[in-house]
Amino acid sequence: MKPPSEDDLKDMFVVLDPPPGGLARLRARRDAPTPLRWPWWLAGAGLATAAAALALSLRPAVPPSPAPPTPAPAAAPVDLVAGRTDLHPAWIGLGRVAPPPEPLQLAPELAGALASRRVALPRQDVVLYMLDAKGHVP
Repeated sequence: MKPPSEDDLKDMFVVLDPPPGGLARLRARRDAPTPLRWPWWLAGAGLATAAAALALSLRPAVPPSPAPPTPAPAAAPVDLVAGRTDLHPAWIGLGRVAPPPEPLQLAPELAGALASRRVALPRQDVVLYMLDAKGHVP
């Protein structure tokens, strides 16, 4: 295929005249300082923040109401596993039964057969007891 001739190419493109002022006017517009435009959304955000601060500062201070008194722990129901109403750890954990004053409490039927002694430890959150059968000779 034969390439188009120069005359055909000149007819395809339209020659435009430069705008009035030309390149000098374009450079002057480019180099001119642009006026600062205030972002109106920033003013709206500032007004909203000021309104929120004013509303929070004018709100009357209401002291928190005192918590209702908690009821005393009720007696534990019968422990179905042991058949007693001892201090079962689950009832203590749930807050239904008050914890014992001492971590180790011997059952009445074992009180005469066992001797217990609390061992002093440097940490207060660890409790250790030594148990021994009464009358046991090592």
